[in-house]
Amino acid sequence: MSIRLAFETHIQDLNEAKEEIQELAEQRNFQAFPDEQGISVMFCPLGIMEIQFEQEDGPQWKMEGECITTPAGPGLHKAAADFVETLADRLDLELVFEDEAEYMVYHDYKKMLEDHFYAWLEMLTEIPVHQLEEEEYTSLCLCWDLNNYMPREIPGTVITHMGRFSMRQLAEMLEDEAVEAFAEDFFIWKNPLKDALYHRNCALNELWEQCYFVPSSRSELDRQTNSFIFSHLEQSLMMDRSLPFPIEAYYKLCQLDGRDPLDLTGVPELKYDTLIGYRRDQITQNFGNVKLTLPGKYKYEYEKLETGGINLWTDDSDPHCPVWEVNGYSCKDGKAVYFEKGFEEVCELHQFEAGEGQCRYGWKKREADEPAALIAQVVCGDQLTLITITFPDDCQRDAAVELLHQIKAYLPKAEYRQQRTYTTSK
Repeated sequence: MSIRLAFETHIQDLNEAKEEIQELAEQRNFQAFPDEQGISVMFCPLGIMEIQFEQEDGPQWKMEGECITTPAGPGLHKAAADFVETLADRLDLELVFEDEAEYMVYHDYKKMLEDHFYAWLEMLTEIPVHQLEEEEYTSLCLCWDLNNYMPREIPGTVITHMGRFSMRQLAEMLEDEAVEAFAEDFFIWKNPLKDALYHRNCALNELWEQCYFVPSSRSELDRQTNSFIFSHLEQSLMMDRSLPFPIEAYYKLCQLDGRDPLDLTGVPELKYDTLIGYRRDQITQNFGNVKLTLPGKYKYEYEKLETGGINLWTDDSDPHCPVWEVNGYSCKDGKAVYFEKGFEEVCELHQFEAGEGQCRYGWKKREADEPAALIAQVVCGDQLTLITITFPDDCQRDAAVELLHQIKAYLPKAEYRQQRTYTTSK
């Protein structure tokens, strides 16, 4: 369920083609990422064209590219089509292309928008309405990357790359035939140019999916994320002050960044039923067959050791935040069992069912000057998961135990939740 643009052609000079692609991307303010197999051109968030090269007989090469343009939107589709056509003109190439939105056939933006992107969005929004009528699922994901974390489930809502929406609101929208209005909140790049709506929606996508809502000083990743959001929000504000604006999230981020906000007098506020930002709530991370539910502001790091490495989740900006250390092991005989070595130092043992697995945990015996540490093991199928939670002080012990009890483990291909995911993957 997606709209696709693809092309294929043949080239004689590989280096010339690569240089031309990168030069054209730079001229149009797109990012190009070359590797050994080809070049990825990023037009916008969620908008990447993968261009691959394959050597044929003699000096000739086959060059082919593909770009999935939903859910980013029709503006991406036009930009990608224009890029391919300009590249073909510069290199004097004959193209064989597939354009499911027919833009490269008619070059009619309005026709493409109405016949294809509005129709695609209307079909997509019918899914939650149908599920709402049948009352089969408590929440739904539309166009959500299955490799990403999972936001907290809120019954009656739809999780998207542009925020959380009410199923009932979507149903009412379809009754009023207002898909065109919803398109402005759903597509990152709805119009032909990078206008105020484009810049606001780039920032919204980053706010909802990537922003940790922590001080920019915590890490380089946080600084870059917050800087990207400020850049696009302030560009949008400069271009059109009548466009609804995420005022609360902007003020919060200014506070965390230590900057003075721009004057928002007279600017309408863009409102959702929940606070903007999935990471302002708990999220669920996959670790093999285990699902860890943690505060969204926790940042993941992999710490290399001589004996391997440790997966870490914590919030460095909070001196009271515990550190979660997680490791996983696969058992050769196919059935994991609890690891006894080291557990003799654990007291106050507890055990509970964790989905289709079992978890046991207890508190590590410590000296007076040692920090408190909770030791846990999860067994499910062939995976043994070891978890150590270390506390700088005791104020978050109860909260960590509560999070530990939310851990779930599942055997392969098990149906484990009522939350269904719809994606744009073919």
